[in-house]
Amino acid sequence: MAIVRLTPQVVLEAGITPSKTACLLANTYLVRNSGRVILHVIKGAGNVAVTVVTPKTIGGAAVADLVVTVIANTDEFIGPFPRDVFNNGSNDITITLATDEVGLTIDALEI
Repeated sequence: MAIVRLTPQVVLEAGITPSKTACLLANTYLVRNSGRVILHVIKGAGNVAVTVVTPKTIGGAAVADLVVTVIANTDEFIGPFPRDVFNNGSNDITITLATDEVGLTIDALEI
């Protein structure tokens, strides 16, 4: 399992061309989170579960991770992610994937 860093692309008034990073289920993805980051997940055949880890605890109880299922042949925008809930000690969000990686890309966008 590799740790892969995704660098958020700042969305400009004139527009941007997304980088569309191809993803593998075995990898863990890190994104520096300013609180204005949104993930754009594009899925080909088969569904994928995208998990954004929440390292926060309240009263000693863990806050549930955010899990979004992206249906085959669709795309989803996920976020933004409040820093106090989703950021780890390095100010990153952690993303893991489950189910199917066929035709899967993720872009990290900063608005």
